[in-house]
Amino acid sequence: MGETIKNNKTPLRKGFELNDSDILNDILNSYKHLVVSYATSLNEASNKNIYKLFFELFSNTSKNQAMLFELAFKKGWYQLETADEEKIENAYNKFNKCLDELYEEKKTSN
Repeated sequence: MGETIKNNKTPLRKGFELNDSDILNDILNSYKHLVVSYATSLNEASNKNIYKLFFELFSNTSKNQAMLFELAFKKGWYQLETADEEKIENAYNKFNKCLDELYEEKKTSN
């Protein structure tokens, strides 16, 4: 198992009201959904000007989402786990196997 990477948690007030972590997590989730929606919009854009606008919105929203995650991580509200070499290699091999299967399928369908 990998090593956990985390920061000390910033204390939060207790109670029924939303605390800073709840609010930041809600905003972060909203940004994640916006990034996905803008990515879909890029695929659906009907001309270069619309594509350019959606791409700018996608880029800015994606950067903001990353900054929000970094803030939550610094506050200790998120933690990461390092992946050991074997775990990375297994994921790499699985991905390559899927690619090989797709290439083979494409060859046989032509």
